[in-house]
Amino acid sequence: MRTALSVSLRRLRSLLVVGLIAALCGVTPDVFAKAKAKKAEGDGEVAKERTEKPKAEPEAEAADTVVIADEAALLTVLNQGDVKVLQLLPGVGKTIAGAIIAARPIAALDDLLKVEGIAAKRLEKIKSAIGKTKVPAAVFAKEAADK
Repeated sequence: MRTALSVSLRRLRSLLVVGLIAALCGVTPDVFAKAKAKKAEGDGEVAKERTEKPKAEPEAEAADTVVIADEAALLTVLNQGDVKVLQLLPGVGKTIAGAIIAARPIAALDDLLKVEGIAAKRLEKIKSAIGKTKVPAAVFAKEAADK
């Protein structure tokens, strides 16, 4: 009897916490009812619909992106890519991308060690992009147009 009571109290406490959070967020009971009805209709999972990113067409993605094949291609990305493209590289965020852009032109990968915020460990992360990281093909089109 005691364990059944403690389980019931835990469930009640959980429901109260969920209700309190919902009330603080401005969620009304009709939102829960709509979500339940939608799930029952088979329209999919409500939570996933809000959080999933739309998936690109595989053919379109393959045509628009290129894998960084070697050090020369990585140098091209470093010298031609904008902030968003540079952030695709491992270990590069917005701040480091800005520092790379400010340090251009970059003649060799070891020149990145002169960039503030890039040490040997981060340089190795950036080099790990070779053979793995996809970047927009337009980056390489810029290089061809510049030549």
